[in-house]
Amino acid sequence: MAFQSTHVISGTEVLRRFQRRMVCGAVNRRRRPQKAWAFPPAIFCKPFGFYRVSLKSLCTGLILCLLSGISLATGENPVTWSLKLSLPAKSVNPGVKFTALLQAEIKPGWHLYSTTQPPGGPIPTRITLAAGQPFELAGTIEGPPPQAAFDKNFGINTEWYDASATFKIPVKVSAKVTPGKQKLKVNAFYQSCSATLCLPPVTEKLEAIVDVAPRVRGRK
Repeated sequence: MAFQSTHVISGTEVLRRFQRRMVCGAVNRRRRPQKAWAFPPAIFCKPFGFYRVSLKSLCTGLILCLLSGISLATGENPVTWSLKLSLPAKSVNPGVKFTALLQAEIKPGWHLYSTTQPPGGPIPTRITLAAGQPFELAGTIEGPPPQAAFDKNFGINTEWYDASATFKIPVKVSAKVTPGKQKLKVNAFYQSCSATLCLPPVTEKLEAIVDVAPRVRGRK
């Protein structure tokens, strides 16, 4: 059986390519011939051609993959989120609009991807308000301008943040809200990647207390 693009790659490279494609959904899912898995040697597929890997490189890659799995199991989280409110007053009236500030602190060596990240690569950040609360989205969520460049690992242009990023969420208080302290619930669905691996996407749930003033009689 003839193979295209045949060459030996290191175990580290095997792990990097495997993790990128498994986590980000870029694994080639076409039906593969049974002979492609015959020993020796092991064959790793990608959309255009095959990679032939030595037994030593394969073992190294599997060991590194196991170690990274242990790292994920310990709950490694390179992005820390916080939610703050920019209110027009200490108490807000029903129907009033205000801004919620969602901030992401990113560990060195890691990337958080923008809300406008094009498809076909890392998963873009998605920010939403949880359903069933007395608040609603009052406009478009704004994020800082991301860094952008071609990423050879994904084969497309990627948009990312380093260090930190703050997103401005326009919020409106429901007209039928019950006066008193209410919880604003925000969900951040995101994926973070380093130079060697991408973590599975997760959803961070955040809350902030909003003091809603009683409705003034005669006001609609």
